[in-house]
Amino acid sequence: AVGPGGPAPEAGTPVRPYQELTIVLVSPPGITRDILLSILQSLPGAIVFDVDGSVCACNYLEVNHADAVLIDARIPLQERLALIGRLKRDCPTVRVVVLVSTSREREVAQDTQADAVLPSDSFPEELASALRGM
Repeated sequence: AVGPGGPAPEAGTPVRPYQELTIVLVSPPGITRDILLSILQSLPGAIVFDVDGSVCACNYLEVNHADAVLIDARIPLQERLALIGRLKRDCPTVRVVVLVSTSREREVAQDTQADAVLPSDSFPEELASALRGM
């Protein structure tokens, strides 16, 4: 049988779930953070930690592992840029994904070492792909 995602697995074949993905969400408190947190927590295999800003993110990552960091567009631009630089220097294996609100922010973020830059109105599937590096 062929389903929406392609052929169905053979009977008795284990279905491989997504690999576990530890994500740190850097976002100021508010409804946008709550929505982002809800979206991230709905991703298969995602383990999500949310922090208030770049200092908290750096403190968290000094003692904890993360696969990806999602930086909200509402974090002030200079703080975002400093965080990206520090993450790339101190945690080079962590994937850095930045959400942006304007074309100017996109241009600035693309000039950084961020692994992905997405508009803040991206679909959850786009966000998941960027966080997983797909």
